[in-house]
Amino acid sequence: MALSPNLRNALFVPFGAVVLALFFDTFMFGIAWQDNTVVSHARYLNLFPLVWKPVAVGKMDDLLFQEACAEDTPEAYRLYLRSSPNKGHQEEALTREDESLFAWADSLGSVTALGRYVRELPEGRHVEEAEQLIAEKSNRAFEAYEEGAVEKGADRRALDTMLAVSGFIQKTGQRSLQLTFEVANDTGISDIRAVNLGKSEKLAVEEISEAFGRMFPGGIIDIQSVAEADTDKVHLHVGYKLSKTGISYSSDGANPMAYSRTFDGVRFDWTFNLVVPDGEGRPYAFEFSTNPADHFEVSYKKPLYGGLDMGPSTDEVYDAMIATAFRDFQKEFMDRFGF
Repeated sequence: MALSPNLRNALFVPFGAVVLALFFDTFMFGIAWQDNTVVSHARYLNLFPLVWKPVAVGKMDDLLFQEACAEDTPEAYRLYLRSSPNKGHQEEALTREDESLFAWADSLGSVTALGRYVRELPEGRHVEEAEQLIAEKSNRAFEAYEEGAVEKGADRRALDTMLAVSGFIQKTGQRSLQLTFEVANDTGISDIRAVNLGKSEKLAVEEISEAFGRMFPGGIIDIQSVAEADTDKVHLHVGYKLSKTGISYSSDGANPMAYSRTFDGVRFDWTFNLVVPDGEGRPYAFEFSTNPADHFEVSYKKPLYGGLDMGPSTDEVYDAMIATAFRDFQKEFMDRFGF
């Protein structure tokens, strides 16, 4: 039966479009196949995937997994699981992620690293081993602390409280020590508003964290600064008061063109109270003061082209002064624990 010209044209046009589309699809896939990279297969899949889409998806998945295996890190396997279009190697990637993260933690050997493994992979195949290593390292650290503290004649209250902290960690696995701050301002200091309390507390957190890190290496105790402590966490309450030192600071005359001013010296009077939850051990309270250095330098931006040097701002002076007041903070803190 002969087809009318109109019918032939109606059939030929869509058929030609299909042939053209298949040709273009094959051509673009051929380029991706020849380059055989993640980028080339991704470009093909974003442009015009038809017949060869399943093959391109499989090739892209294989290449992504090969890159992850070459790097062999937890982050690389997680990137593969996020980026792969079909996750054809998902089970193997999850297994390798577990093994690589534990191998990294075990090689470092710190409680911080092992704790990260347990936290990130709570169902991991090495969780029991990691928790056992954490317990052993914690016990050894507290035993070493006790031996050293006794030898140095540490305050028995400090020793008893830290042993209570050790018992709490062993019982609960909770290694957090939460810091809270409370300040009482001395209105007798003329420039008290220039003392950056946030920076002061940040410096105290850094010094306390480093002190506990030296007493119990490897992340045995995890220091956290919080607005309000949880009742089920070990808590160190830090109170402080700013007072005049009785010393005034002024320009040392090194720059005769600088504008001269005088600043009250500021002293920190610190009080600490370390509490263990559930009444395990008595709280340990102690105190000490820290003073700024007799002399200190302040960095500031000087005027250009010989303009009048007004000197540093009040904020800059007190930032520099407060920084020197922390030079003995860590030693004073550790002395109270017999370290």
